[in-house]
Amino acid sequence: FMYDQLVEKSSGEWNYAPVKYWPNNANDKVSFFAYAPHEETNVAVATSPGQADDPKINYTVDPATENQIDLLWAKEVDRVKQPVDNKVQFTFQHALSRIAFSVESIIDKVNEDGTNTPDDGTNGTSYVDGTTTVKVKQVRLIEY
Repeated sequence: FMYDQLVEKSSGEWNYAPVKYWPNNANDKVSFFAYAPHEETNVAVATSPGQADDPKINYTVDPATENQIDLLWAKEVDRVKQPVDNKVQFTFQHALSRIAFSVESIIDKVNEDGTNTPDDGTNGTSYVDGTTTVKVKQVRLIEY
């Protein structure tokens, strides 16, 4: 009926083509399933057209963190025929969310030998560099 149909917003309105009409029998029911983003290379519909069970999609997480996306889905099941001017409303939910955070490490920049010299490795002392491991012990979400 509307297998993997792209719906786009243009001038404040959601549209798709070609236009499809609800089955003419008032007792016929139509189920809708939506996901976003539609034209993402890592997302593909895995369910065949006309398949009776819930639709499925395949998603492959991009190994490059900066290319990872939020994956959204919505489902509206067994709707009976609507008046012509009614629209099917979707409430999208996150299937996956990309969350990124950065870690700032505060280090002691003074030698512990009592000389108050910088702990920068110039006197044979250790310091934080690119090979240092920092363990994150807590993550807090703060709303602004």
